Amino acid sequence: MNIPGGAPLNPYAKRIIRVFAEAYPGSAQMRGGRKLRKGSWEKVFPEITGDVSAKEEFLRGVEALAARGVLSVKWKRFREGDEAEALYLEDPEALYREAEVRDPGEIRREMLAAVGSWRPKTETGAAVREALTAKLDVYHDIFVSSPEDLRDLCTLFDLSPEEVRGRTIRALSVSLFSGSKRIEALLPRADKIGRSVVGTGLSELLGISRNYPEASCCLCGRLLFSSSDGIWEMNYTGLTLPLDTIEKLDRVEARGSTWKRILTVENKESYYTAAYALKDFFGGFVYTGGYPNTAVKALLKVLAVSGYSIFHFGDLDPEGISIFLEVERRAGIDIHPFLMSADIYNAYAGYGYELGVPALAKLRAAPDPRFAKLAALMTETRRGVEQEIIDIPRYSSGIFP
Repeated sequence: MNIPGGAPLNPYAKRIIRVFAEAYPGSAQMRGGRKLRKGSWEKVFPEITGDVSAKEEFLRGVEALAARGVLSVKWKRFREGDEAEALYLEDPEALYREAEVRDPGEIRREMLAAVGSWRPKTETGAAVREALTAKLDVYHDIFVSSPEDLRDLCTLFDLSPEEVRGRTIRALSVSLFSGSKRIEALLPRADKIGRSVVGTGLSELLGISRNYPEASCCLCGRLLFSSSDGIWEMNYTGLTLPLDTIEKLDRVEARGSTWKRILTVENKESYYTAAYALKDFFGGFVYTGGYPNTAVKALLKVLAVSGYSIFHFGDLDPEGISIFLEVERRAGIDIHPFLMSADIYNAYAGYGYELGVPALAKLRAAPDPRFAKLAALMTETRRGVEQEIIDIPRYSSGIFP
C-alpha cells in the first residue's frame, strides 16, 4: 500500500494521532530522550484482529502517517506491510499539526520565555518565578496549560493585599484584564501554585477568597471592645458579627455570675428556638452552623476568656459528637453537653435515622467518656437523632438549680 503523503487521513489515522498526542507530553521523547513507542494496537482496536476490512483501514492509516513522516513502523518479522509490531513517533511537530492542536514542546518554550521575562514585584512572585522555572526546566507540571494563562498568573502574583483591598474580584478583573471573570477562571490554578510554592493559596494571600466568616449570637450583658468602638449594651439582642468586629472584641461582661453560661447550638432552627425558650437559664446563645467557622471560633475564645461556662447542644449522632469536640477545642476550655444524653436519645431514637457504616466507624474512632453511654446506644440501635426533633421547652424546667 503506497499511500501518497498528501492522501486524506482516515479515522484510524486520526485515532492513532490522538493516542500519540495524549502520551507525548509525559514521554521521554518530550524531554529529549528515546522516541515514543506504541505497540499492541490490537488492544486499542480489537476489531482489526478478526475483521479484514478494519485491519486494512488500520494499515492504510499507519502508512499514511508514515508517508507524512509523522511515524515510523516496525513490522513483525516476515509480516512487513501486514502486521505492525510497533509505531514510533518521528516528528512531534508534524503530529500536532495533523492533530490541529499546539505542540506542547512549543508551548513549554513559550512558557519558559514568559517566566524568564517576568520581573516580580513581590517576594511571593519571586518565589513562584523560581519554582516555575525549575519545574519547566525538568518538564514537570505547573498547573498551567497555556503561555497566555501563565502571563496573566504572573500579573496576579505581582499584586499585594493593599492593591486589592476594597475592590471586588470582578472589578479588579476588569481593571487588569478587561474581562470581568478572568480572575475567577485563573484563581484555582493560582491557588494550587501558591500552595505548592509558599504553602498558601493566592486567594488567601491577597484576601480575595470570597470567604466572609460571621458569627450569629444572642447575648445578655455588655460587649467591651479593645479599640475606640466602646461598649455595646446587650439585652438578648440577636447579632451577626463579621470576623473583623469580633477580633476587636476584648471581652463579654455578664450581668451577674448567674448568667455566665453560654449555650452553643449546631442547628439554626434549634438555635432560634433555644434563644427564645431558655433565656431564664443562659446568659447567651451562639450558633455554630455545624463545625464552627473562623468567626465563631474567635467568639468562643473571647467568651472563654471572659469566664463563661460553655454548654453545647448538637445532633445525637457521630457527627454531632465530633462537632461538640471541635467547639470544645476551639473554646480552649472544657465544655458541657446539653440535651446530648442517653436519656434524651432513648426518648427520640424511634424518630431518628439509620446510621451508615462510615458514621459508625467515625463513632468508634473518636471515643469520649462523656458520651460513652450515648455511643453504646447508637452502636446498638444504629440510629442517629437530629436535634431539631427534640422539644426544647419540655426540658426548660429543672435544668439548673
